[in-house]
Amino acid sequence: MSFLTMRVPMPVRNSPGGSLGLDLLWSSLEAEADYPGLFTRRLTSAPDRDVFVFWEGGKQGRKGLSISAAGALEEVTARLPDVYGLDTGVSVPVPGRVELRIAESRGAVSSVFETLIEDVVKTLSADVAKDALVTVCRRLDLWKHFFAVSRNGLSLNQQAGLFAELTVLIDVMCTAIGEESAAHAWYGPAGALQDFANDRLGVEVKSVSSTGPAIVTIANERQLDERLVGDLLLAVYKLDIRETGEGLTLPRKIEAARKHLAGYESASAMFEAKLIRSGYSDAHRAKYVHRMTIRSAAWFRVAGSFPRITEQDLPTGVSQVSYKVNVESCQEWELVPELAIETIRRAHEL
Repeated sequence: MSFLTMRVPMPVRNSPGGSLGLDLLWSSLEAEADYPGLFTRRLTSAPDRDVFVFWEGGKQGRKGLSISAAGALEEVTARLPDVYGLDTGVSVPVPGRVELRIAESRGAVSSVFETLIEDVVKTLSADVAKDALVTVCRRLDLWKHFFAVSRNGLSLNQQAGLFAELTVLIDVMCTAIGEESAAHAWYGPAGALQDFANDRLGVEVKSVSSTGPAIVTIANERQLDERLVGDLLLAVYKLDIRETGEGLTLPRKIEAARKHLAGYESASAMFEAKLIRSGYSDAHRAKYVHRMTIRSAAWFRVAGSFPRITEQDLPTGVSQVSYKVNVESCQEWELVPELAIETIRRAHEL
């Protein structure tokens, strides 16, 4: 196999749409690939690492990324996750240095491959002080979770749920505890018991259609058990969802959240990582055409005789119980939004 390397580093720049322009580099390499081989372009990177985009296999070949840095082969191999749609490999080009290659899988080419690689490159650029290969492995682990949730895009119910969580993140949590703490407290994408939490408070967010009763599905007997978190709030958002007319699509909602967090570097980085884990990718934005409008929001304190099933209610041997709650019958526990925000603020100040 021939190895052609362009020695001049190519700077990574964001285009107006946020892209790094890697697609143009791959197109250029493909145009050069008039015979089988490996064609590369070096990207500008920190001195301790070498980062290349590559095209291999001639005109019908595939694109990829390689990262070479100091490391131990055994550690990188152990950390490297198996990610859908990717062919990965590690080698030792010189003693004490490991090369990690990420390429499109010939058997399962993913529409989000370019987005994934751009995310890895951006993360490497932001984390110049950290171990490059460990950073890449951790980022690929996020994408492993992405493909586990949504290979071809989020369902409409998943979109609505994420839309509601983003509303709470920006409009409520950021107001109550600030952007950095709010982004850190967002655990919904990780599949935690509650969507927002610290060791003193849990906030569970549900979305329902505005055209029917406010009946929410509770995932299990632990989700509404305040004994596990100290204090527990339930937020229920009624959404009007339609293909045309007023409202925001999920990508527009995410654009607004990104704009809000843009001045907070750590919060923005956490937000992007958690978006990936939630199953959202900009590569699927054309699929998300439904517009959503919040028609109402209700907050409840889950305590006392609030209608729910908890572990202590179940006979021995019964577990993983999913059930529904009609929150229209829960006015006794309803909070005004200002009190909900104050409850969240106090829980994070203690």
